[in-house]
Amino acid sequence: MRPHCPRCKKHSPYKYGHTLGRQRWKCRACAYAFTVPHLRYKPAECLYKAADLYEQGLSSNRIAKRLNLSPTTVLKWVRLLSPSSARIHQKRPRAVYPPEVTAALRECRRHPSVYKTASSKATYSGLPKE
Repeated sequence: MRPHCPRCKKHSPYKYGHTLGRQRWKCRACAYAFTVPHLRYKPAECLYKAADLYEQGLSSNRIAKRLNLSPTTVLKWVRLLSPSSARIHQKRPRAVYPPEVTAALRECRRHPSVYKTASSKATYSGLPKE
C-alpha cells in the first residue's frame, strides 16, 4: 500500500531509497521526499482494555498474547491505572520544622566552613596519609 503525500495529500509517491532503515518516498506531484512515521505507541483503548481484562482476572501473559503486547507492558499499564498507584505517585509532605531550626539549617548550608566542629575536622583532614 502506497502512502499519501503529507504535503499535497495525493496518492502518487514512489520509493526513493532508505534512511535509517526506513523506506523513503517521493511524491510525483510536488517532488516532496518523506518517510512514513512509525506507529510505535498503542492506542489508549488498548491500554484501558488491558486494565479491564486484568481486573476480570486474566493473567498478564494471557492479556499480552490476546492484545499482541509484551507482558511487561501489560503490568506497567495495570500499575499505572490501578487505584493504589495514585497513592504511590502522590507527593509526600515535606518535613516542617520550627522557624528557628529552619533559620539555623539555612545558615549551616550558606556557610558550612563556619559551622564545622573540631571533631569533624579531625575525622576528615586529620587522618594520616598512607
